[in-house]
Amino acid sequence: MKLVFALMLVLFLAAAASATAQGGGAKYENFSIPGALTAPLSGSYALPGTLVQDLNDGGQVVGYYTANSSVPTRGFERNSNGKIALLDDPGAGTPISGGASTPAGTTPSAINISGVIVGSFATSVPVNEAFLLKPQGTFANFFAPAGSYYTQAFSINSAGTITGRTGILGPNYLGVTYGFILGPNGQTITFQSPSASTSGFLNGTTSLSINRSGDTTGYYYDANYIAHSYIRSADGTFTEFEVPGAGTNSYTGAWPIMIDDSGNVIGFYYDNAFTSHPYIRLADGSFTQITLPPGMNTQVFVNWVNRNGDFTGTYTDANGAFHNYVSLKNGHFLFFTDPEAGTSAMQGTVPVRINNAGQVAGYYIDANNVYHGFLWTIGD
Repeated sequence: MKLVFALMLVLFLAAAASATAQGGGAKYENFSIPGALTAPLSGSYALPGTLVQDLNDGGQVVGYYTANSSVPTRGFERNSNGKIALLDDPGAGTPISGGASTPAGTTPSAINISGVIVGSFATSVPVNEAFLLKPQGTFANFFAPAGSYYTQAFSINSAGTITGRTGILGPNYLGVTYGFILGPNGQTITFQSPSASTSGFLNGTTSLSINRSGDTTGYYYDANYIAHSYIRSADGTFTEFEVPGAGTNSYTGAWPIMIDDSGNVIGFYYDNAFTSHPYIRLADGSFTQITLPPGMNTQVFVNWVNRNGDFTGTYTDANGAFHNYVSLKNGHFLFFTDPEAGTSAMQGTVPVRINNAGQVAGYYIDANNVYHGFLWTIGD
């Protein structure tokens, strides 16, 4: 199992709504990119609609949307004033046979406080190549290192250092996945976590998040396809760690999501019953738990933590629908379910990020299984 995790000119919101979060008195807006699919395409694996990927402290949101079988995936940036810019990497391809199920197009992953966006694009072959886009700039595309056969950028810190994963061809296999770090000076470092398996389908190391100091976190698979978490310090030192309760069967294990500026790592794990649980590994190596109120612990994920120590994540109800929670540092919980979200399995409300200003961005899946964005500003 892979952590499944999965950009434009000025347009206005297609839709907006407001409501009150349970217990929080919060305000939020729903939005969809004009031209985004309003129903799934038959036979397509593309997620239809508007998918939010990241939120910075200035309230800028990035993500991507799908239109129809003749248009590739397109990225977007939503500014704090609600205006939307479409962002299309000129190297991105268009769908070929298979229509929108072909992963061609532009998919941003992250935006830093300076408004610099990173992500990847796919040609119609398809081949994934990473990009960096500065405000009012042009796309700078790259493989890290040069000569690799695919590169995906997942995170960028305030200094402009990028991390992600890249594929390097090997003599006996299609390729091995490596984590990479690309500094503002153009220097590229590729790495493997020491215990990573480098053969088989789920081979190698993926880097997902980088903090202000240049420490990264990610995951690797062992020879039995069990996921494990690691931290790579800025000086190159690795700390591999096991999460208490994580499964020991194939396709279980623990996946990190992000590392904060204090060195704390948050993520989730599957136990041997394939039930998900959030984990928090503090910088001193100890673990702590997020425990939701009774009835809200079926499948629980934690997605992000801000500088204030507030967490956001999801849980599923008895129907398998997603709901958003925020765990405040003072121990209180806020809960939010978008009123336009569907209530069946794999529908509902999914947060992606909580920023230091107390905003939560994410997406909801409606009753037609179409995705839409939301921005929730937490009340006092």
